[in-house]
Amino acid sequence: MKKVDNVKLVKEICYKRLKEKYKVFIPIEAKQRLSKEMKYLKKYGMISDFLNLSHIAEYSRLLGAPCMERGISGVSLAAYLMGFSEVNPLKPHYYCPQCGYNEALRDGEVPSGFDLISVYQSKRECPFCHTKMTGDGHNISFDYMDMEGMRDHRYFIDVSNDIIDELAKHMQNLRADENMKTVFKVNATPMMTMIHRLSVATGEYPSDRCHDGFDFFSFFIDGEYRTIPCVKPLTAEIVENGCPASFSAVMDMYRKVYAMFYPGADTPYPEDYLKKAVTEEIIQVFRLIWYKRKFPEVFDRISDEIS
Repeated sequence: MKKVDNVKLVKEICYKRLKEKYKVFIPIEAKQRLSKEMKYLKKYGMISDFLNLSHIAEYSRLLGAPCMERGISGVSLAAYLMGFSEVNPLKPHYYCPQCGYNEALRDGEVPSGFDLISVYQSKRECPFCHTKMTGDGHNISFDYMDMEGMRDHRYFIDVSNDIIDELAKHMQNLRADENMKTVFKVNATPMMTMIHRLSVATGEYPSDRCHDGFDFFSFFIDGEYRTIPCVKPLTAEIVENGCPASFSAVMDMYRKVYAMFYPGADTPYPEDYLKKAVTEEIIQVFRLIWYKRKFPEVFDRISDEIS
């Protein structure tokens, strides 16, 4: 039996997803970044790790539950394309969800694609299909990925409490693979559990594009965040200290709150890791808002269960 070429397989998965997302408009930046990452993953023996993480995320989705790798590997474009990260690390760009057209911004114009669905809301229309464009890309550098902490084959996965036992059994089967070097640390969180239960109850699971069509920052300003359970205490503390109107403002508030929690110390995480953590939190909050607006009665019932 012919041995599977895992490097080739990872490339095929990533380029297939790139084509699905960007169609004929794949950014040059994405091709260059993916080429760099593939060399890095191969050099440090992480190809099998990424394939197994992709299998775990896919299995979790089959159970109707979200699954997120919250460690350093989550800043990788390959991780995003393979489905175990929802953070697109490319530079901020306008993105057409219909035909894949994208339009890069000048370096430093905005720190995150989230700003393009708030500050510049409704100001761009796709020149090809005339669909309203949204924002994507969160500008997390490859240099951050190239850290010693990513090479120790340790990964941190957030999942729903309702599937943690079944997922653990699945992961034991993966560990039987002779190529499996990974150590997993699985953590069940209230937010992931609530999203899972909403998915099961409604039969719908919004994609990472669930924020299209509304302004995230108005969620802070109009106080809607107060009606969303499972938002991390840190995020609530940030909002209480001021209403952010841009991603930069959100990051500034995170830094201030960290200073309150860690007086006299620097932020305990590198800047790009903090940006990744904030972005992940925002995406999951978007998802909860989506459920709340579309299925208010189901949302309230499950919210009471979780609280």
